[in-house]
Amino acid sequence: MAVKISLKQLLEAGAHFGHQAKRWNPKMAPYLYGTQEGVHVFDLLKTKSALEEALEAIKTAVAEGKVILLLGSKKQAREKIIEIGTETAVPYVSERWLGGTLTKNGGRGIQQIYQERKTSHGTRNCQTGKIFRRDDNSRENPRRSFYCRYPQRGGGG
Repeated sequence: MAVKISLKQLLEAGAHFGHQAKRWNPKMAPYLYGTQEGVHVFDLLKTKSALEEALEAIKTAVAEGKVILLLGSKKQAREKIIEIGTETAVPYVSERWLGGTLTKNGGRGIQQIYQERKTSHGTRNCQTGKIFRRDDNSRENPRRSFYCRYPQRGGGG
């Protein structure tokens, strides 16, 4: 199923609006079209090509059996992240992201940390191979969620 993205759709979705010009990162310069009323405006042609490239990467990852994590903690994205994550049974985080969840721990990967905890303490009902717990399970047993080092995710927590 091919997804077609038009410039009109991006414009209607407001994909051209960036952040305040005074809070910008110079690495974004190639992707900016200009500034309007103190807000950066993205070049929609570059946005469209980058979005199509990202969709291809997602298709490839899913075809290879990899897990996709949806992350959208801003108010504007929260509802859509929950909706898509629930419909597709994909792990998602829609509340505050816990910094370092994937990158900290001395360079060790999540799977390595999981294996170490599993072998040293038993699984304690941690789901094999799953990094994130569903929000209902986290509310049901937050201690188990904490022990397994799963951030609480979904529609609350």
